[in-house]
Amino acid sequence: MLELSFEKEVVKTLTTGNNQWVERKDLYGATPDQLWTNFRDKLNGRLQI
Repeated sequence: MLELSFEKEVVKTLTTGNNQWVERKDLYGATPDQLWTNFRDKLNGRLQI
């Protein structure tokens, strides 16, 4: 049940308000590791896990 709650919160965060996915030109030259770090930072900063 905790996983379902987490998934719903992720979807809500990524699809509503100022949290929508946007094109990030500053990440065009990023390495895969930098992209994963950015993704984790966004999740950790916006979700109360």
